[in-house]
Amino acid sequence: FVFAPFLSKDPAFYLEKSKKVDDKQFFESEFFYGSERPFCATQQEYFDYTLAAIDALKNGILDKVVTSRVVQCRIEKDLRLLFYELCNQYPNAFVYLVSGPFGTWCGASPEILVSTKGKELETVALAGTLPYREDGKYPWREKEKREQQMVADYIEKVLKDHHIDYKVGERKTVRAGNVAHLKTTFTGYFDNLGQVMDLVQRLHPTPAVCGLPLNEARKFILQNEKHQRAFYTGYL
Repeated sequence: FVFAPFLSKDPAFYLEKSKKVDDKQFFESEFFYGSERPFCATQQEYFDYTLAAIDALKNGILDKVVTSRVVQCRIEKDLRLLFYELCNQYPNAFVYLVSGPFGTWCGASPEILVSTKGKELETVALAGTLPYREDGKYPWREKEKREQQMVADYIEKVLKDHHIDYKVGERKTVRAGNVAHLKTTFTGYFDNLGQVMDLVQRLHPTPAVCGLPLNEARKFILQNEKHQRAFYTGYL
């Protein structure tokens, strides 16, 4: 099980595969907790960061950038119960609860970076967000469509650079909990596992969690975000 951070230069953790555990064993397990609290930006600091991002976009330095901030809150609920609730609320997401020397992380990700079955691989361009609607009618604007197309174009370029024969599916609307996203699926074939690992390193971080151009967006984030993202917007 791979647990990798936002920055490729930071260490990733490779957790040994273990046997399945039952509910009793799961609820008796211990968690690791970090000793340091992450930096929490004030409202003004985050406002200034957002203005800097807007300026970088207006001046043509960046085409897209995904900013983040830390919100600190106390969780009274047992993390194991929280995990089960996430499983129920996000049946189509990858729900995880990971604990180790790096602390304890819990979440539900709707995005596949890369998946493989035999010699076939799949990756997706997932971006653009609107509140979930029961009627299934979403007023997608050009903004959301362009935002998602940026991710799709980036993935397509990486697949071409790796000489992977691929097919592009139709853009669809998919639900992720109480929101919906635009999604395009790419399927292709690979020759060996090394080719897949190279692909993962090139795809991550995608424009959906970082920005474009990639190097400039990553540099902007590192210069302007006071907190360390660590495993937030990493992959697992």
